[in-house]
Amino acid sequence: MKKLCLCLCAIILTSSLIAQEKRKEVSINLGSSDSYGISYRFGTAKSLWRLNLLSSSIDIYDSQNEREFEFSNGQENNIDYYEYDNSNYGIGISIGKEFRNTVANKVEFRYGFDIGFNYNHRTSESINSYNNSTDLSVYKSKYNFYTPSINGVLGFNYLLNKHLALGIEVLPKISYRIGSETTIRNYDEESNIKDDRSENSSSLFSFDLNNNSARLSIAYRF
Repeated sequence: MKKLCLCLCAIILTSSLIAQEKRKEVSINLGSSDSYGISYRFGTAKSLWRLNLLSSSIDIYDSQNEREFEFSNGQENNIDYYEYDNSNYGIGISIGKEFRNTVANKVEFRYGFDIGFNYNHRTSESINSYNNSTDLSVYKSKYNFYTPSINGVLGFNYLLNKHLALGIEVLPKISYRIGSETTIRNYDEESNIKDDRSENSSSLFSFDLNNNSARLSIAYRF
């Protein structure tokens, strides 16, 4: 009798799992600071695995400036030359689990967690020349940061139709950032410094819950 009851329970449990609606989703995500990414979710209507690929804003900036001025003592016009180049990019990946409950017509409540990893890189270079000098003052810097994290997931979906859903989620995050900074200074002759190089490492443990942890998405279900 006991074996029969166990078999019946197993059959009922298996049947209920099979009866749950299988679901797959692909979404485009937009975060703060112009960050964006894509997500792939799969599972059932109530429980899905999350695979996220998020790219931080890619920023490349180049500026050159020349300006003429005249000293108050009546000297000839002189030219200041200034050039600045900056690039910044990052990429992050995460995997996690998401659970859903219907709380109103066309509205779903979402909650879960992600385990993630981010990499960020930034370089900058500035070149200056003053008072028609042929010597240049050069400054270069390079940053590399690596950030493992654990993210919570709290959000809602609004169902537009059978296949499309708008979503918003907040991702409170506990992270540990480690990285390094390299700077090189190459001054003109008057500074008597032609090559000054320094390297520094840093680490930071943080808990984030602010506007930077919010994310909008539009998902296609199939």
